Amino acid sequence: MMEFMTAQEAGQKWKLSSRMIAYYCASGRIPGVEKKGNVWFLPLDAEKPKDKRYRREIINDQSDTDRG
Repeated sequence: MMEFMTAQEAGQKWKLSSRMIAYYCASGRIPGVEKKGNVWFLPLDAEKPKDKRYRREIINDQSDTDRG
């Protein structure tokens, strides 16, 4: 039997809000999740999804190399 943690527990573990965890679950970015009622359950061994947003340092580094 698989063991689970709630979105709130995952948020504390990964230092994210439970709302962000729910967003990741709903968008399919965390495999093996289950929703019962309005509570998301994640496998205990689930990995934190990578943040797909750009960081300002990366954007600045890319623009510096474009200028030559």
